[in-house]
Amino acid sequence: MKLTVLRNDNNDEESNLPSRFFPSAGSGHGWFQLEPAGEEFPSHNELSRALQEWNDDCVLMEYDAATGKGRFVIVDWYAPAPGTVLELNLQREMTPTPTPGTRLSQSDLQQLTQALGDQEDLEEV
Repeated sequence: MKLTVLRNDNNDEESNLPSRFFPSAGSGHGWFQLEPAGEEFPSHNELSRALQEWNDDCVLMEYDAATGKGRFVIVDWYAPAPGTVLELNLQREMTPTPTPGTRLSQSDLQQLTQALGDQEDLEEV
């Protein structure tokens, strides 16, 4: 998935102050537009994980999944320059939704077990 930085605010006038002592000082803010990876934009959680994988100090602050626009903050660092295109590794969420009375397939059960952790009572779902 491609993310294009539309504008940034790196608090240049306060760049010598670490953000852990002064909120937002020394942190870079980036406003962005996504290029959809497929038919729809990712969920907030999917995009948040992709941004943290790109930079573990990156936090998704605002995001509209209908338009693909949002804002992120990079703690104690600078947001990329406007026009920068980031290639993010998007991992779609798997949400099996069985209907009442049906049993999960073995592969669905394994995915659910991985997502929730080992739970003995999962067989009863």
